[in-house]
Amino acid sequence: MDAKTSTPQHEDGEGGGDRVVKEDETRSQRSRSPIDRQYASQGDIPKRIHILGTGSIGKLVAHSLKGIADPPPVTLLLHRYPLLKAFERGNKQITIQDDDQSVSRGGFEYELLPEVRKQHGVEVQKNLPDVYDIAGEDLRPHKIAERVRERQTSQDGKAAVEHDPSANEQVAQEAPAEQHEPELEVQKPSVDQEALERHEDVEQPKGEVAAGDPHTAEDTPIAEYQPFGGPSRVYNTSRGKGGYAYSSDAIHNLIVTTKAAYTVPALSTIRHRLTPESTICFLQNGMGVVDNVNKELFPDPATRPSYVQGIVTHGVNVPPEVTERNPFFAVHAGHGTIALGVLPRTPLSASSEPADTPASSDTDGKPASENEKWVPSARYILRTLTRTPVLCAVGFTPTELLQLQLEKLAVNSVLNPLTSLIDARNGQILYNFALTRTMRLLLAETSLVIRSLPELQSIPNISTRFSAERLEMLVVSVANKTKDNISSMLADVRAGRKTEIEFINGYIVRRGEEVGVKCVVNYGIMQTVVGKAMVTQREVRDAVPLQR
Repeated sequence: MDAKTSTPQHEDGEGGGDRVVKEDETRSQRSRSPIDRQYASQGDIPKRIHILGTGSIGKLVAHSLKGIADPPPVTLLLHRYPLLKAFERGNKQITIQDDDQSVSRGGFEYELLPEVRKQHGVEVQKNLPDVYDIAGEDLRPHKIAERVRERQTSQDGKAAVEHDPSANEQVAQEAPAEQHEPELEVQKPSVDQEALERHEDVEQPKGEVAAGDPHTAEDTPIAEYQPFGGPSRVYNTSRGKGGYAYSSDAIHNLIVTTKAAYTVPALSTIRHRLTPESTICFLQNGMGVVDNVNKELFPDPATRPSYVQGIVTHGVNVPPEVTERNPFFAVHAGHGTIALGVLPRTPLSASSEPADTPASSDTDGKPASENEKWVPSARYILRTLTRTPVLCAVGFTPTELLQLQLEKLAVNSVLNPLTSLIDARNGQILYNFALTRTMRLLLAETSLVIRSLPELQSIPNISTRFSAERLEMLVVSVANKTKDNISSMLADVRAGRKTEIEFINGYIVRRGEEVGVKCVVNYGIMQTVVGKAMVTQREVRDAVPLQR
């Protein structure tokens, strides 16, 4: 009997032993309480946190993380070479002023993002000719862009069908036909054709570059990376300036604090460094950013990173007179909180049941479903932010976080556009009956749209929480508390920058169309803000630069 019972163990080998260990770990996790699971040791996971966006909130988060006990390694992702040089001149420190006290903290690492231009929907690497340089009388720029996009797509397709002989044969058959199209048929490769070829991603073994390419000389920094699920590629990131600050290492923990309108372009430069085990934490205004990121950058749920959504109520600003002298200085004008929540892999629907316990725990000792499991990096980001006293971060369930997002969206949909149009501080919209009428018209539409959203139908008391009267109370309360502040949208309009109006009022308009509500007031306000921003942009562009 003993020999018979021991035989299966030998047959299983190491694989059977691993399976037994995993089963023991699963049983151990189920036996623990939700609180024990929440604070259980995470083991050996990457601790480095990358921060994309060095605006007001980005500086506050980076500065606060370096002020806690046992701080994590923090890497700033800088998008411009002059910004990198300014950071080096400032002793690689970030300074935050709170009341009359200024605190400088260092110890940051930094990287320079590769400059990627987008023309006619095609990414063009720096130091490579653009579609306008290649275009001529026979081929217009948009036609060149279509050809480049097709070839880039075919390069990605080769990786996907690498182990499929029939698909490989199809790619091989299509390649000659593409080369002999009448529009580009020549006896000898012309300059335009050579320039077009250089737009392709070069498939090379690791550490090698294409011979004879003047853009891959020995003095040119080359970023080689292995796209997860794709072939090894070589990108020419820069020639000379800032080449020492480029990196192609994988990013496990990423905090994004850029403006919502610039999120997709900013992430496109580092998407090859993100894996399904990575986590992106969005600390931004507005809603709909995650949908755009999924659509443009991560359409495949299987290779998509995990997301953590944050709602920031801190008031941070950078005085205009200090911006050029020290771009890594900010004033913490108003202390607030950060509401955090891990977004589920599948979006909330009308059939989703409201969660009574944090999303990180398993109710009644039952294992969480696949859609509710957190990757270690998501738990690590939440733990790190919530143990940072200055940030006052708190975790919420996805359903509760969505309601908090919608409340802030309703407030911002009134405060930001109105202060931008009247060019005044937040408190100026109070005690003005004409503006109050406009506010009520906006909130009437917003309230109806929110109360009609399918993902909120199973949640009780929604009609009261998001009634127009309660939303008006929230707007008046926030305007009164921040009466001396300048809204972020007004600051963008004054500086000639692109605003976040399409992710605030624009989101209400889009969701209204989905539920059958025509939000004409929100649409009119949105277009008016966009128009005023365009006027300011033209003034800034045509202004003669003066240095005082």
